[in-house]
Amino acid sequence: AYDEVFSAVHVADHHPFQAWVYYMYPNNHVFFNLLNSLLFFWIPDPLWGGKAISILAYVALGVVWFRLWLSLSGKQSILSLVATLPLLLQLPVWGFASQGRGYELYLLCEVLMLVYYGRFIWEGNPKDLKRLPWIIGLGYACLPTFLFLHAAICGLEFFRQIYFKRFRWPFWNAQLWAMGLVLLFYIPLFQFSGLAALSDNPFVRSSDGASWAVFQ
Repeated sequence: AYDEVFSAVHVADHHPFQAWVYYMYPNNHVFFNLLNSLLFFWIPDPLWGGKAISILAYVALGVVWFRLWLSLSGKQSILSLVATLPLLLQLPVWGFASQGRGYELYLLCEVLMLVYYGRFIWEGNPKDLKRLPWIIGLGYACLPTFLFLHAAICGLEFFRQIYFKRFRWPFWNAQLWAMGLVLLFYIPLFQFSGLAALSDNPFVRSSDGASWAVFQ
């Protein structure tokens, strides 16, 4: 309820600049709210604009996953469909697609990053690296926790380059461009909502308890 109704009433229904710079607790789907304000301002109830974004992201997710398997299976459409359905029929995936929240768009960015990084590994196409900064930037704009997947991909590539004894500067250059885009996106938010809005957010920061308590 907080993510859907609060963002619709207090963010998406206002000027796009306010949707961009207002980091509201507990909602932190900045790019999602910005898109809702930019694209669906003409809808009387902005909650339905958010649902439309989620549904479109769900459809795009299915298309991306299907095309990926289509290329891997040698244009076997039936096999690609069989490989796509388990992803689309998972409860969190189709569940968030029906809600006015940013998680479906967030998942789409994650999958796109995996796809283009995988193509870079398999094919070594430099065009894939040119797309990565934009995908990474959009992922962070959706949610700052995109860092988890991004750090995992960078760690994997770091050890791959050590294993194969080959330094790939274009990959790291793409990460620098991505971080530049992320910084440009969040600077207005830092100016108006303050850095503490993200760094001291009680809804996403770690608890004050001992770290070992998570294993109990």
